[in-house]
Amino acid sequence: MWSSTPWRTAQKEPIAVYTGNGLLMMRLYPALVQLGYQVPNQLGLATFDQPDWSGLVQPSLTCVGQPVDTMGALTGEMLLQRLGKPDETVSFEVKTIASNLVFGGSTRLHG
Repeated sequence: MWSSTPWRTAQKEPIAVYTGNGLLMMRLYPALVQLGYQVPNQLGLATFDQPDWSGLVQPSLTCVGQPVDTMGALTGEMLLQRLGKPDETVSFEVKTIASNLVFGGSTRLHG
């Protein structure tokens, strides 16, 4: 059973919840509904990742989508380069890959 503590006992209730991945949101979303939160009227929801089920819930879930194909291809290239030169000194490099925000109905604020 989900407890309503500490949110319901706080002086101010949250206006939104953001999770670090879809697995957390998959557990959280039904619990918030069970606690009586109306999404998005009372509480906005968003998550990192774009889980396959994000469009199946009502309202649909707002997500930060990651380009997993690009990430995988880049990782593979870097690994192959490293395997091709096993005796070379390892250098660390930061790669930035743009993500995209996928707006769903779970973050629409209503006044």
